[in-house]
Amino acid sequence: MDYKKYKAPLSIFTVISWTALILVLIRLEPCITYSTEFCDKTSSLALILFYSSLFFALTSSFTLVGFMGRVFINNNEVFSSDFNASIRQAVLLAISIVVCLAILAAKILSWWLTTILFGVILTIELYFFNQDKRFQ
Repeated sequence: MDYKKYKAPLSIFTVISWTALILVLIRLEPCITYSTEFCDKTSSLALILFYSSLFFALTSSFTLVGFMGRVFINNNEVFSSDFNASIRQAVLLAISIVVCLAILAAKILSWWLTTILFGVILTIELYFFNQDKRFQ
């Protein structure tokens, strides 16, 4: 299977996603007023757009890096399961980062809450990993 048919659209989507994130940060400014610790006032629409554009930017970047890493490791031999695994792992990693940032913005982030979040993400990934191994 030719990996180049996956690489070009994914690269384009990555550039578009990061451009959208930069535009949200520049044009909408999610944090209206600043204090010594974090934002005092925020715009709800700007926060929603910030977190969603950050999620897509991280997901596309992690997918591209993970997929190209698999291409390199497998000596340019690619399977559709490699692409699916890259997307799944990128989504889980992006969700964990965005949720941690949202919890940080709510000022309730702690080490045990982060550990629980990553434990849940790891459990989900192990479930899908075992499902993939069972069907091969």
